[in-house]
Amino acid sequence: MKKFWKIAAGIAAAIALFIGAIFYFTAGMSDTADSFFAAASEGDNASAHSYLSSDFKAGTDENELAEYLAANSLDKVRDMSWSTRKIEGGKGILSGTVTTQSGTVIPVDVSFVKEDGDWKIYGLDRSSSGLQLGDSASRLPDNEEQARLIHNTMGFFAQSVENKSMDILYKNVSDTWQRQTEVAELDRIFGGFYGKVDLLPLREAKPVITRPATMEDDGSMSIKGYYDGPDNVVEYDFSYVLEGAQWEVLGITVNVR
Repeated sequence: MKKFWKIAAGIAAAIALFIGAIFYFTAGMSDTADSFFAAASEGDNASAHSYLSSDFKAGTDENELAEYLAANSLDKVRDMSWSTRKIEGGKGILSGTVTTQSGTVIPVDVSFVKEDGDWKIYGLDRSSSGLQLGDSASRLPDNEEQARLIHNTMGFFAQSVENKSMDILYKNVSDTWQRQTEVAELDRIFGGFYGKVDLLPLREAKPVITRPATMEDDGSMSIKGYYDGPDNVVEYDFSYVLEGAQWEVLGITVNVR
């Protein structure tokens, strides 16, 4: 019996150390989340915006952030509780609930990336209550935003082809796609372009959209069209997923003719 208690105590100590380590390594993320929601609750939009990642900032200005938080009842948060904390490389996520000043409890997921040694918010996702009737569809980007998404995606792909490595593209796709693939797999798929086509001139061209943003059955958004490049017509079929407040790349198909 004494031996059992010694083992149990050892296991309990190990669990305590493990939990302590998780809280230690994720403390930076929770500090960022605390500061972000505190600034938003005080109406300090500029400060709240400063806790976003550079990629998040590029697609969301201060007013858009404030509008999103207000529309989702996240602009008056008084308390947070994180049931899940994860870190993998330079990325992390906090999942749990926030409690508003009126007492409403809202499930949220906050994803982070490391930038210059600090944790920055990469995505913010509020779980909706009640029956879901295509909420993402109501947030489809306008034509200007669609063109921006396409141009950025093609730019990442073109530079990756030039470098003969899909590393740049991989770093700029959705967390969802990153969990499903690796750079080596993308190199295998798109390696046929390496050394054979120059797509960099497309960065100076404007995309032609033949099928504007369309919601698919799996909740993703797809956009189809082409670039009329100096040497080739480059057809694209890009899909995106809504992560937090931003549409992120979920898949790409490129055909050069």
